[in-house]
Amino acid sequence: SGAQGLTIYAESTNHGQILFADGTTGNQAYRGIVRYDHVTDSIRVMTEGASERLRIDSDGVKFNGDTAAANALNDYEEGTYTHTITGSTSGSWTPRSGYTSLGYTKIGRLVVVSGQLETQGTKTASGNIQVSLPFAIASGQSMSTGAAFPLRNNGTSLEGTNYVNLSQGQSHFIMTNLNHAGTLTVLNDSHLDSAWEGKLLVVYQTDA
Repeated sequence: SGAQGLTIYAESTNHGQILFADGTTGNQAYRGIVRYDHVTDSIRVMTEGASERLRIDSDGVKFNGDTAAANALNDYEEGTYTHTITGSTSGSWTPRSGYTSLGYTKIGRLVVVSGQLETQGTKTASGNIQVSLPFAIASGQSMSTGAAFPLRNNGTSLEGTNYVNLSQGQSHFIMTNLNHAGTLTVLNDSHLDSAWEGKLLVVYQTDA
């Protein structure tokens, strides 16, 4: 019977390979290949029959033979960031102790932000409410709606439904309210006092 093992060799001037052999059937068949391609400067992982499953090149990571740069996974990270809540004209709201950070996950260009907003202390903000994001919104993405979320102002729920709105190229979002009469209002310092809270979920794309 054949033996299990691997072979490393230069296939040609432009290629190098690691071959994984499966000798359990007695035919010393190669079941897996890792190949470096000098021409495309890529590393490819293939299964039996040279079916490509993974490619790593200058674009990032690609799957199942896909070569499109737009489909490459070029970034992954997760963590928390210290957010700010400011007025579009001036000033800010102070995040409550223990609620000074929001969580995020970034997969390629897709960003998910979640957490709870709570404020306390003295309000100095003037203008529309702006909450910072960990990455700028894609410049080609027109204004769109994030998730609806519950919002309470000093223990009193605001009438209607509150939304997160995203605007292209910005590093923050604003909040709007759609009341039961169908009126859409951008929330500003006149709508919320120094202590308010809201749960948050925002999904958006970045440029890179």
